[in-house]
Amino acid sequence: GAIKVLSLATNTLQATPFIHLGPAGIGGLGLTTASGEQGLLGLAFHPNFQTNGLLYIYHISGSGNGTSVLAEYRVLGDPATSNTVDTATRRVVLSFTQPFTNHNGGWVAFGPDGNLYISAGDGGSSNDPNGNGQNVNVLLGKMLRIDVNGQDPGMQYRIPAGNPYAGA
Repeated sequence: GAIKVLSLATNTLQATPFIHLGPAGIGGLGLTTASGEQGLLGLAFHPNFQTNGLLYIYHISGSGNGTSVLAEYRVLGDPATSNTVDTATRRVVLSFTQPFTNHNGGWVAFGPDGNLYISAGDGGSSNDPNGNGQNVNVLLGKMLRIDVNGQDPGMQYRIPAGNPYAGA
């Protein structure tokens, strides 16, 4: 769960992690210690990172099958020179439970539209036994697209305009 900074100028790894999401967790929401395809899954820097210092980490937390968590953080100080995340800025943007310990997905990236895309695996086991990939009422088995720059009522993100399943 340690993300480190590599200096390209000196080809050396910074001794202090950029951020560390150990099993004890930050606020009790660190990496799961369960086996399977879990742990630290993805990292994406906000398109305006150089000015706002925001980044998004996608990981599995908790015990048992775990919970998928997308959390927002801000770096300490000037984003152009900072090599450390301010863990006190953690904001959970999205979370959902996992039915199994595998097929959790993990890729996250900002698209050219400025929205954050999240690969949410189907939740595990073999052959998607819960039918999550075909069920529009669950987040599992989907490519999620969210706007992290706003919030809809009851959510820590905004559903982008043009989502055909919004409100369904």
